[in-house]
Amino acid sequence: MPAPLPCILLARPTAGDDPALLQHQGRPLLPPVLRELTAQGLAGPVILSVSGAVPQDIRQQLLDWGLDVRVHASDRPQERLPALMAELDLPAALVTTPYAYLLQAGALRDAARAVQDGADLAFTPDVTAARFLMACNRKAAEALAGLPSHPVPPFAFPEKLARFPQLRLQPLEGLEEPGEQFLWELFYAGERSVLPAAHLAAFLDGTPPQDWFRAGAQQDFLKRLHGVDGWSALNAPLQRLAPKQQVKRLAMHVHYLERIQEHLPRTGGRFLEIGYGRTPVTSCLLAGLFESGVAVEPYNHSDLGFSGTLDLFDLLLRDFPALLPVKPRVPRWDPRQQVEFRRCKVEELGLADESIDFCLSRVVLEHIKNVEELSVELRRVLRPGGVMLHEIDFKDHDDLASLSFGFLRHSKEEWAALDKITNLWRVNDFVNLWQGLGFAVDVLSRKVRKAPPQRLHPSWNGYADEDLYCYTALIRARKQ
Repeated sequence: MPAPLPCILLARPTAGDDPALLQHQGRPLLPPVLRELTAQGLAGPVILSVSGAVPQDIRQQLLDWGLDVRVHASDRPQERLPALMAELDLPAALVTTPYAYLLQAGALRDAARAVQDGADLAFTPDVTAARFLMACNRKAAEALAGLPSHPVPPFAFPEKLARFPQLRLQPLEGLEEPGEQFLWELFYAGERSVLPAAHLAAFLDGTPPQDWFRAGAQQDFLKRLHGVDGWSALNAPLQRLAPKQQVKRLAMHVHYLERIQEHLPRTGGRFLEIGYGRTPVTSCLLAGLFESGVAVEPYNHSDLGFSGTLDLFDLLLRDFPALLPVKPRVPRWDPRQQVEFRRCKVEELGLADESIDFCLSRVVLEHIKNVEELSVELRRVLRPGGVMLHEIDFKDHDDLASLSFGFLRHSKEEWAALDKITNLWRVNDFVNLWQGLGFAVDVLSRKVRKAPPQRLHPSWNGYADEDLYCYTALIRARKQ
């Protein structure tokens, strides 16, 4: 058995909703997990590395855990890790994140063994965030200093370090079956997140600590959460949906519809989805709530993803209906018959005036170059009282792994001239446009992380921080 490596947890908890600060009934959940890693000999001492940007009150919460908390002025995880390893003279270390509630003992030992046997970095690829971990040596950690100047989250380290041919990287494969990963991801909405606090507390309280990191115990808990006997029936259809990332995308769509259910109209009618992507799960689910619908995808249609999704949906509807967030309001539920899938733009559909009751898009509008023209078309086709609901991703799409706003050093005009895949619109730009077209607009949710670029273009003066540094928002607009 390999000797346990010290464990460095890279965190930046600047708000109470950070995964590191997850609580249930006033009890923090992460500290006992970290202490148990050491108690079971799966890791050496746990060192919590945090940014100097962490507020003092949160820093005190972390100190109260009784762990070794090291504060570094840098906000860049790729800078804090090598600095801390040098400071402590560590030849190698395990590296985790605040999401690490469901680490697996086998993966921890395999990662440590791989680095001790000569790998520079061993990591768990394509797993849910709660199971992500790395082991790295000083050579790999020091290579991180060559990464971009904006903060790079730890889960992106393996991808970034793959650019260095002198490093030996070893992925630890086979930790999750496709069906298992799909069931975990149903809780996460496709984002790097953790189980709801009540679920995690139930697992920790209902499982002996010696079994917390046992894969079988975690899998049994997952089955109970979903009320299923297993996931073997899901494996084959999910494996046909290459690449692996499709599994997360499918789960993301299912969870997304569950998350927005309270904002969906209750009157049925006809829906329009803009950008169904490679896996048209959302339109399949909406077919259970509306009499009919039309879904468009001018750019990213995939024949394999399309047919595979419909086949998978048939399986879910027949054998796993409890996994679906929709309780149908229509007498039949058959997306093949109810939904018209078109590979074109909305403006090319030829929809009749006031023929749509509900319009939905997810991470699409940030890519639209003619937002004004599309918005006018949507106003035309929506009936009075009709609703459109758009989730918009305002991050830098050149590096989706990082919450960086370096693009704000450009004006919209400069950005357009660079022919980027996003349009640089901010939250208030959409709100103002739609209000001007006669919509009643509500920003239902937004996530903000103020991370200004080194130079902010003067054209952004006057924008509120909550608009400028918002990286995702859900916006509802009702036609008056």
